[in-house]
Amino acid sequence: MAAKRDYYEVLGLQMHLDRFVLRSVVEMLAGIPEEKRLGCVSVNISRAMMEMPNFVREVETLLKEHHVAPKYLRLEITESVAQMGFDLLKTVVNGLQDIGVKVALDDFGTEYSNLSALINIDFDEVKLDKSLVDGVCDDHKAQTGLKNVINMCRELGDVHIVAEGIEEHPQREKIKQMQCGHGQGFLFYKPMPMQDYLNIILGDNTA
Repeated sequence: MAAKRDYYEVLGLQMHLDRFVLRSVVEMLAGIPEEKRLGCVSVNISRAMMEMPNFVREVETLLKEHHVAPKYLRLEITESVAQMGFDLLKTVVNGLQDIGVKVALDDFGTEYSNLSALINIDFDEVKLDKSLVDGVCDDHKAQTGLKNVINMCRELGDVHIVAEGIEEHPQREKIKQMQCGHGQGFLFYKPMPMQDYLNIILGDNTA
């Protein structure tokens, strides 16, 4: 997925894809009754999109146009975003948080630059990469590494920690033992079309 995203960035298409996905998600949220909106919906945003001079204003305008409260949107930055420079990245993250949009650091643990981003910027959420979770059931080194990463994230601030790539029940139990109470992966749900997600949220599982 990262390689494909890089390819789109080289072609200059990534920004248009990001904008299309972001608008589609906000339009979807607008069609869900507020009492049925279950927390945030996350959208991955590329470096090209975040480097736009009016990016924060564009997000704010889009939400206002569709009468969607910012608290229902979370933007996840990809592994390449840290390359845009920490001063600019921090300014954009702070701007998004100022309008009420949550920001997550995705794939944490895959690049050294992400550690600097975590230290220098107050993210609302940190998503621990699947590579940190894969061997957590039977590899002592993997267990030690993941435990220390979770503790470090917790000590750096009030941040929501999510373990990615949970595919088996034993992985979920190990994550819980490490006091990481949130997970994402095929054990819970697999990728699905938007309409299937809406059917679940709206309580219509017959379609």
